Amino acid sequence: MGADRNTLDNLDLPTGTKRERAAALASTRVLASLLRRSDTVRLRVEDGDKGAVIEVPRPLLKPILALMTEFANGNPVRMMPLNAELTTQEAADLLNVSRPHLVRLLERGDIPHRLVGTHRRVRFADVVDYRRTQEAKRRGALDELASLSQALDLY
Repeated sequence: MGADRNTLDNLDLPTGTKRERAAALASTRVLASLLRRSDTVRLRVEDGDKGAVIEVPRPLLKPILALMTEFANGNPVRMMPLNAELTTQEAADLLNVSRPHLVRLLERGDIPHRLVGTHRRVRFADVVDYRRTQEAKRRGALDELASLSQALDLY
């Protein structure tokens, strides 16, 4: 199932003002303490004289906390469902590689994709999996290099 382009475009979180970031930081501290104690958290949401109490289940608390923390630090964030389908340019941007390089990765079978007419679509989850695998390989290579450097007494 492909993701609606307008839905994905509207999931960007702006960096916010200094005051908004400070409020987010204060809220993260409260939310983090609640996260350790409860399976669900009841939040009172108010806007002027109107308000409501909502329940937030534990599986949503960690992502909300992570989102608020990034916002508090002034980092722009994009929320995206793992099953969202990306264009090759969007996937390349997420991996910080060129689109032609990404296409080569797709053609080699390094990242699964599907064709929609003549256009390739890549699942966000597959891009994330590829990035994690590459980061693990990179860390392993750096660890090996550090071990070799120590064994050869280069430090």
